[in-house]
Amino acid sequence: MMSFSASFNERTYTISVNSCCIETGGEIDTYWAVYGRVSDQNADWIGIYKSDRCGTTVGSSYLGSPDAWSYVSNSGTSGTQIISAPSATGIYRAYYFHDNRYTIKAISKSFSISSSCAALHLTVKPETQVSNKRVIVSWCGANTSDIDDWIVFWQTDSSPSTDQNFISEAWAYTYGGTIPQNKHPTASGQVVNPNICKRSTLTTSTVKHIIIIISENHSFDSIYGRYCQATTGSKPTCNFGPSCCEAAPNSVSGSSPITLTDQQNVLAGKLPAVSYVKGLSIHSEHPAYGTLTAGETISQDVINAISESHTYRKNTVIFLLPNESGGFYDHVSPPPSSTIDNQPYAASLNEQNYTISVNSCCIKTGGAIDAYWTVYGEVSNGNADWIGIYKSGRCGTTVGSSCPSNSDAWSYISSSGTSGQQIITAPSAIGIYRAYYFHDNGYTIKAISQSFSILSSSLCAALNLTVNPETQVSNQTVVVSWCGASTSDIDDWIAFWQIDSSPSTDHNYTPSAWAYTYGGTIPKNQYTTASGQVSIQVPSLHGTYTVYYCKTNGYICSSYITVKVVNPNICKPSASTTSTVEHIIIIVPENHSFDSIYGRYCQATTGSKPTCNIGPSCCEAAPNNVSGSFPITLTDQQNLAYDPNHSASCETCEIDNGLMDRYVTGCSCSSPSNFAIADSTSAGGYYSWASSYAIADNFFQSTAGASSENNMYFATGKFLFLDNNVVPQNRNMNGARCYTANFASYDSTTITDLLNYCGIYWTFYAEGYDQNPSSNQCYPYYYDASDDPFTYFPNLINSSERYSQNFRDYTNLHSDIRAGKLPAVSYVKGLGIHSEHPGYSTLTAGETISQNVINAINASNTYKENTVIFLLPDESGGFYDHVAPPPKRTIDNQPYGPRVPFVAVGHQIKQNYVSHVQMESSSLIKFIEWNWLNGQPGQLETRDTVVNNIGD
Repeated sequence: MMSFSASFNERTYTISVNSCCIETGGEIDTYWAVYGRVSDQNADWIGIYKSDRCGTTVGSSYLGSPDAWSYVSNSGTSGTQIISAPSATGIYRAYYFHDNRYTIKAISKSFSISSSCAALHLTVKPETQVSNKRVIVSWCGANTSDIDDWIVFWQTDSSPSTDQNFISEAWAYTYGGTIPQNKHPTASGQVVNPNICKRSTLTTSTVKHIIIIISENHSFDSIYGRYCQATTGSKPTCNFGPSCCEAAPNSVSGSSPITLTDQQNVLAGKLPAVSYVKGLSIHSEHPAYGTLTAGETISQDVINAISESHTYRKNTVIFLLPNESGGFYDHVSPPPSSTIDNQPYAASLNEQNYTISVNSCCIKTGGAIDAYWTVYGEVSNGNADWIGIYKSGRCGTTVGSSCPSNSDAWSYISSSGTSGQQIITAPSAIGIYRAYYFHDNGYTIKAISQSFSILSSSLCAALNLTVNPETQVSNQTVVVSWCGASTSDIDDWIAFWQIDSSPSTDHNYTPSAWAYTYGGTIPKNQYTTASGQVSIQVPSLHGTYTVYYCKTNGYICSSYITVKVVNPNICKPSASTTSTVEHIIIIVPENHSFDSIYGRYCQATTGSKPTCNIGPSCCEAAPNNVSGSFPITLTDQQNLAYDPNHSASCETCEIDNGLMDRYVTGCSCSSPSNFAIADSTSAGGYYSWASSYAIADNFFQSTAGASSENNMYFATGKFLFLDNNVVPQNRNMNGARCYTANFASYDSTTITDLLNYCGIYWTFYAEGYDQNPSSNQCYPYYYDASDDPFTYFPNLINSSERYSQNFRDYTNLHSDIRAGKLPAVSYVKGLGIHSEHPGYSTLTAGETISQNVINAINASNTYKENTVIFLLPDESGGFYDHVAPPPKRTIDNQPYGPRVPFVAVGHQIKQNYVSHVQMESSSLIKFIEWNWLNGQPGQLETRDTVVNNIGD
């Protein structure tokens, strides 16, 4: 489905520049190479163009004069060309052109031309970047004797200091990532940037131009009160003609309307995409300064000009809009204030005829919920109208939608009338709730209260904050509610902090993500209300934040909640998918390379790179000899007998910069036993799945290293720690108690955070999760939390509402399939003794678990047609593989590990198929984003932005 982006250079041409900073008038040393032909020194030339004057795509053309240029100085296959730098400072690129033409053959990286390049120099291009996206920062002139140099974003009113007030997650070491590695920087280098713009001239609709004409100071009634003909207050629902809008009343407070004449008003081919038009005051319709006719004349002139233009009349829309009503009467009342800015005029949660509110933002479990309701224009029905209390997420937040029949608490209203108070006993389960008004024993929502918390008595006694939902979209606004505040305080405020920060005088809260309780960021010396709500802009960077309530314009911050911030527009309509795949099951066995499983199944000559796709002749066999050793047959007994070293340092040594020649000898961890290949007997399940379904022969482990390090790429698509160096804080007391590594937890956004946000059901099914082990039992005999990457993230394991459905024993998978309750996304992990892990498990034991899952899906009429099963080892386990990993990516600068056997099983999968698409574990994240999350890959802004999707 996805493919890698093209290189800057055509296969037959390359060009580079010697430095990232060159002084004006200095020398640009360009290095060029031509492959498969000889350059023409009388016709091939190098042009220097300022950035944005040319494109960045090979094959495009440019006809403008270069800022500097030169023919290549010799005919050959490579050379150096010195060109004088332009005198204008800026960002430039060098371009290679052939045969006196302007078609781009090769493009260099960007470089700066500056008045002074003596010191260390940074380059970011362009200087305007998109929030939450990646940017390449280039440098030159660094001191190569330094260690662990780093590059970071600071707010413009801040500067580097020991208070560490840089932007969380907006920094990296020059070698990539945020893990110090005691490395020297290179003298120059770079340590990535989707476009918010459409392709040139494209628009979402057929409208390519708009013109906004701004007149002044008239209400709707003052202009159209006599044009409209519908009865005042009738609220017509039709749309065509003056009978579909209400006329102004004929009398207001005993006065008849004055006819607003001009005299009365005086006494009182290069068209841009977006245009604004404003007349002089005398032509603006402004009362006391301009006539209506003068303003209409300007508007009509614009309308006539567009109507007479063959270029614009079919693709341009003109909007006429007074900037305000000018104090003139209008009979329609504005809607209530919006919480988005705490200013008047916005949509209400409630239908016009119904309202409901709750007396507090925090209520004790089993306590009294005081619900206040009103009905306008009719009388409530005490025998049929009712109020329901529902936990957040069970109902929608839109009037007119429905709620399920089993409310968490409810009561009929106690009287028939137009308003009243209803006391309802609070549920015993803590959480975030809303009250809903329903009419005539129905479940259609008529009115919705603001959210409130139900907590234990001790937690409700003090100041309390509420944010609902607890996952928010970056750059949007969120309503934060509070109760229990001291009314003697002045200028209390609420702010977002990065999860690893706490309130202090160093002002390390997130800029623009805070507000005083009365709204805004301008102090007013104003007392705080005991309870209330305020709208705050959510931070632009996704991640986990702590929201604090702080007193008296200072840093005494006594109450807080945790909020997860995700990227916008990630949810598809409920229950919809981009493809016909509605469920996936990801089975994660352990520690085998592609060659160790399929080295004898595949039959193409080693190194032949077959391009066909059907059958074992379309994937390369493993070699018969490596460093003088012949392969060992990987039987069940051999798998149990030997566990190769698979640490990051060992695998890096064995890979040997892609030569793949040190598995048998040459490294301290080398061994002839590393060169082991299963046959059709010991890997019978894998052979059968390959012939019946599909495999991929270009699927690599995400990084060189052990299982837990690679498991993070299933969850977050990025590097978090090395090998198995840390383990999660284990909520499940049945989990492994034999850890020797340090405990750690992380706040990175995971793919399951996005699924939770969109209400998409997922579960990690772990064998042994519910068992009751004896105290002296360790891996591989029972559940090991470090094999579940999602247990490293406290926001997932500490959620009482979701924990029981997201983390379950493997036996529940089969009962869920039978009951028709299979999640959209499932992960399956066997015990160590059933995981295929060398030294602990046989291959057969792991294949048995996988086959049982396959059989269960194939036997289900509900799931067999819409479910795909992926089998994917977490890493290669130190076994030999003959294909070199791809280069590391600039997005994290982490090296890939060897290939692993990837199998796709299901009724929708091509039979006997071999995919050659380059993929890795993060490709599963990309598929989930594409299939369930609004078709938008790259939402975690990690490897998911650069990897290929699953499925060709």
